Amino acid sequence: MDGSPAPLEDDASRLDRLLAHEGQYLDEARRLAQRDPSSDGAPAPAEPDITAPRRDLCGLALSGGGIRSATFNLGLLQCLQQMGLLEMFDYVSTVSGGGYIGGFWTAWRHYHLKEPSAGNTVALFPMSQEQGARGARFAEVRHLREFSNFLNPRLGLLSLDTGRMFVAALSAVLPSLLAAFSFLVLVLLLWLLLAWLLLLGWEGSPPWVARAVSYALMIGVTCGALFTWELLLFRQDNRVRLNRGRPGANPDEEVQEREGRRFGYYLNASVLAVGTVLFFWQWLVHAHPANAQAFHSVWWPVTEDAPPWRERLHVFDPAIAWVGAAGALVLLRWLSSRFATAWMQRTERAAMSRVISRLLLLASFWSVLSCFWLAGMFFLTSNLMEIYSLLQTGVVATVMVLSAAFARLQQLFSRRATRPVSPTASSRLRSYLPQLLAYTVLALSFLGAVMLVLRAMNQAWLPHLVGTVIALTGLTLLLFDANSVGLHAFYRDRIARTFIGAAHGQGPGQTELHSLDDFSLDRLKPQPGPLHLICCAANDLASIDPMANLYRGADSAVLSSVGFSVGPEWKSWEKIRQEGGTAPTLASAMTASAAAFNSHMGSMSMRLGPAVTFLMTAFNLRLGLWWPHPTRARRRWYERLCVGLPFYKELLGRSRAKGRDVLLSDGAHFENLALYELVRRRCRFIIVSDCGMDADTSFDDFANVVRRVREDFGVELRIDLSPLRPDGDTGLSRRTVVAGDLEYPDGSSGVLLLIKPSLQGNEPPDILQYKTRNTAFPHETTGDQFYDEAQWEAYRRLGEHTALTIFRSVRGESESGRMLATARLFARVRNEWLPVPSGYEERFPRFVERATALDQLLEGAGARKLFREIFKEITELDRQAKTSPPPQVSDAHSLVIEAGSKPTPQELTDALHMIRRALLFMEEVFLTEQLAAHYNHPAYRGVVNYFARWGYAPLLRTWWPLLKTLHSPRFTHFLEERFSLPTVEHKDVGQLGGREEGFAMSCWVAQGGRKPRPHEHLLSYILHLPHGGRPEYPIQAAQLIVRTHQDREGEARPLLWSGGGKPERRVVLWQGDDFYVPPGLWGAGIGEDFLRLITEDPLMPGIVEPGSVLAVRLQVDREASAARRKRWADELHLYHAEGFTQPDPALKQWLADLEPELDQDAAMPWAKKKSEYWKSLWLTRLYQPTPEATARREESFEAESTPGLH
Repeated sequence: MDGSPAPLEDDASRLDRLLAHEGQYLDEARRLAQRDPSSDGAPAPAEPDITAPRRDLCGLALSGGGIRSATFNLGLLQCLQQMGLLEMFDYVSTVSGGGYIGGFWTAWRHYHLKEPSAGNTVALFPMSQEQGARGARFAEVRHLREFSNFLNPRLGLLSLDTGRMFVAALSAVLPSLLAAFSFLVLVLLLWLLLAWLLLLGWEGSPPWVARAVSYALMIGVTCGALFTWELLLFRQDNRVRLNRGRPGANPDEEVQEREGRRFGYYLNASVLAVGTVLFFWQWLVHAHPANAQAFHSVWWPVTEDAPPWRERLHVFDPAIAWVGAAGALVLLRWLSSRFATAWMQRTERAAMSRVISRLLLLASFWSVLSCFWLAGMFFLTSNLMEIYSLLQTGVVATVMVLSAAFARLQQLFSRRATRPVSPTASSRLRSYLPQLLAYTVLALSFLGAVMLVLRAMNQAWLPHLVGTVIALTGLTLLLFDANSVGLHAFYRDRIARTFIGAAHGQGPGQTELHSLDDFSLDRLKPQPGPLHLICCAANDLASIDPMANLYRGADSAVLSSVGFSVGPEWKSWEKIRQEGGTAPTLASAMTASAAAFNSHMGSMSMRLGPAVTFLMTAFNLRLGLWWPHPTRARRRWYERLCVGLPFYKELLGRSRAKGRDVLLSDGAHFENLALYELVRRRCRFIIVSDCGMDADTSFDDFANVVRRVREDFGVELRIDLSPLRPDGDTGLSRRTVVAGDLEYPDGSSGVLLLIKPSLQGNEPPDILQYKTRNTAFPHETTGDQFYDEAQWEAYRRLGEHTALTIFRSVRGESESGRMLATARLFARVRNEWLPVPSGYEERFPRFVERATALDQLLEGAGARKLFREIFKEITELDRQAKTSPPPQVSDAHSLVIEAGSKPTPQELTDALHMIRRALLFMEEVFLTEQLAAHYNHPAYRGVVNYFARWGYAPLLRTWWPLLKTLHSPRFTHFLEERFSLPTVEHKDVGQLGGREEGFAMSCWVAQGGRKPRPHEHLLSYILHLPHGGRPEYPIQAAQLIVRTHQDREGEARPLLWSGGGKPERRVVLWQGDDFYVPPGLWGAGIGEDFLRLITEDPLMPGIVEPGSVLAVRLQVDREASAARRKRWADELHLYHAEGFTQPDPALKQWLADLEPELDQDAAMPWAKKKSEYWKSLWLTRLYQPTPEATARREESFEAESTPGLH
């Protein structure tokens, strides 16, 4: 059923080969269009958010939506050609209705575009810039308008087209119904044969022969079912391993896994199960002396002297035997549960669980068939013979009525993308209606098959029925071509006559198929214009690995003039031809891409269940296309002989995206926007025309593709869709297009334009009139494929009007003949159509008022230097305004000297107030407008540039290390990241020092702390405020009082510790509150950097040496408030982050002995605060200076000579 695995190759390698192969096509297409094959036009200016390397790919995605999408996108393409913008596209990716007009465009270029003469450019679409809207009168467009009702162009009950539709439907439904019903009868007959042999059906044979056959068959059926299921599971596991690219795992784990799944455990459980089944079966056969006669009564003809009904219930005896055996095994598991080890759970008991489940499945299958058999007998008993004919008619009528209702419900539900947001009881019931109706119709059909067989048995024409069923099944296998016998062929011919017929222009007004209406895809040679990607869904209902498939039920497939791909696997038509394969026609590919109503519909079919799939195939409600897999199409002889085998695969829901044959259907069954494959090809600039039916504007299709490109490619789509939603009262939208960003995992970015058919109130009058008469416009149901003149023209003109609105900012260049480069054009359109954040217009005046107030402050006398640092242009203007002769030094040097002079303390003080107000204003805008996520939005370009002027002002950068502590971490991180503001982690910004007087010490003393004693040392953290990129103004931003000696009888002795006879180590210890960062500087990273320097920088000799023990004592109050406990937790985390851990017991006891002295001589008065609830926690680590810190530390450990700011 499935193909052999393709050679192992990662997806990235496959994609690179695909892009290289398609790149050759694109280079030739660009050459034919007189374009540079290696660039996208003239050099684009540097755009920080969308700048890209050469050969940025540009794609156009035309979504599904039936004839609505085709007509709207026709107007869109006409306008793009009129403005000269079509030539910028490398790919046009289409789904369903978008493929109609995409196929028309591809066929038109195939028939009309020849290699141009030197210096001439070609028109890529039947529209010219000079004719404008008159392009609607082109012959091609006229043909499309005449065939707007393309399924039945000539209306009328007795018209040829109506007759063609009726004949197509009849010729499609009758063969498939006969084949499906024959399949049901054949399954029933096989079960009857098996049941007849099991239940001693050989009435004239010796009893011992019948019993021997019965016992042997029971053993055979049980063993066959158990071992077949296990073999299928084994093959499934192997396929999953190969599919995930892991043929081998860790050797030890692989051995354990193989041991756990060893066949011997399953064999033991199966033998035990077979023995138990045989015991129950022998008991059922020999329970009563007359049981053989009772078994024969199961097949007794339906007559008046038939045996009682209770004797017919023996048909359930095989199921009873299997259920009894399963129950016995369950009892055995329960009795042995006490002795089960973990190994037994994974081996023996797991194997027994699989055996039990399969016995129950076998019993369930038998019981269902037995119930149908008895139901058929019940309807044919003597008491109901007089209404038998009426009953047969009723069953047939009921099946037909329910089938029609099911088909209608299925058509409605096939477009539903997700479950209801808030499901109610009625919505849940409606969601199950197709399944319920399908199972009802299938049950009645099978009941009809039972009644047919019983009728044949009673009237002795059962052999004729068996022969007829076998003959029909054989003919179906040998002659039933699923692509030819069905609605696919009719739908393909209608699409070809309408859209490809419009492209070549032959046979105007002819509704019959023309000889030029179709051609194979491999005949499409490189031509000017984009490469057409016809996106389909490769159905995967019987997936090799449904978990890896995420139960999507389908994978993406692409048919193009270059080749055929399913997921990441692809092959060119040239190579497929060399291997004996063929390429489908353009019309077949378009039809498959538009096969919205199909028996297999991806995840929708997985939700609806197998009964829906069976019935849709039986009634031939299928438009899909079976085609050999591009890399796995190695068919066996019987698959080549039995052309009807795909029909039975489809009937039983056995489609596989990685099988030898794949079932292609509407691309919407995987992704409806045609965007997925453009993202796979890493297109940087994409326009998406979303014409799917979305009356409630929930954007299901767009949300679906956002999820899938994120999950499969790691690509993030960031876009605000709210402007596309219509107003609840007027029905008008604020916009018809929005711009967003594409973020690829390699760090590159691009632009996405999403177009949604909508009205703004400025449309032409005929469109507004049509909207008045048809309130659902422009989101009328996709089921309506029969357009009249007004409806068709309304959608076409709306597409044209929408494109004119979108690209109005570039109309001047297009009309003057100047073509913008792709990057520049998308940058301009992005700036115009990226949605403005909600409420920004209301908040903007307040921002202007605040900025104006700041500018007025800068006009003061004390702000002259800050004003010139923010607006550096003034310095340059002043220099140019000076009298001649000009300075001898270079301009740049003069500017640097004037703008970069070191500020005086007074200038620093005068600037502080204004810098503080500016930072508060910047933080307000940052938090209000969420600039962390939207800083590159065009609406905030002026705001961010204003921030940059302040951020790069030297005075602000000087104060920043201190002022950042007064702002939120998110805001400070944003400024430091965007404007490279100095942080304490920067080299030379923070250093260790020995100064005893400074800002930190003054705050420490004010809070009651004392200065260091003779046996203590002070370590200071000196924060150098920078200017001009150099540390200039040192400030004592933190301090630590450490103890290196203890007082013993008035003598200071060094703290030395040795444990376990090891050499003595010097100990440097301090208490938690002695590590002091002044209030107002918390949260800026000063404490973290200070502690890092203490543990890794070389300190003054005599205080500590490498290998010394650093010990800190944290005082924890178990009854303190939650806020205080949180602070202690933060302190603990701070020390843990720098490698401090709890000491071993010996060192901990040695440190504990020092606690009384520490309490009496604490730098902070601990003795006054300590109570019985306080607990000491010691943390220690070794002092180990790093080589980097040693090399960086060149100065001696002395107080700096430069006066600081205290």
